[in-house]
Amino acid sequence: MADRDLAVIVVVLLAMLAAGCTSSAVGIHARAVVAVASAHAAAGGELDAARSAALDAVEAEHPAAGEARTAALRAEGARWRPIGAALDAARGALATWLQSVELAEAAGGGEDLLLDLARLAARVAELYGSIVELARGVGVDDLPPIPAALAAVLSGIGGES
Repeated sequence: MADRDLAVIVVVLLAMLAAGCTSSAVGIHARAVVAVASAHAAAGGELDAARSAALDAVEAEHPAAGEARTAALRAEGARWRPIGAALDAARGALATWLQSVELAEAAGGGEDLLLDLARLAARVAELYGSIVELARGVGVDDLPPIPAALAAVLSGIGGES
């Protein structure tokens, strides 16, 4: 699912919240999804910029085309690859959570659905924590923390991941 699709779903959720169309439990998840989508987008943008700067630095250190430059660029790319994979996994989990919130709202937010939403929220938090940890490994230490709205959802299911 593309970031554009996530943005459309977030807009729909915001409209649902504004219209008061969500049950309280589903509404809590909807607010958390919106907050996490925003934090994920900010983190992704910051990491993209840092990766670009790191690759630019490698190019500056190896201005001449050749094997040394190619090897250095590959090595730097490999350092960032796990972060890209984690961002993709988090994006997928976030998309699933977003769609599940919409479905839970349409279905009236039954207990089974709310338990599924809680599991998805925990997975999103786990993946976001992995992104923050991996980012520290490449020197990006200032990503936004897990949004308070997600922490509130997690505290309702036994604590943060």
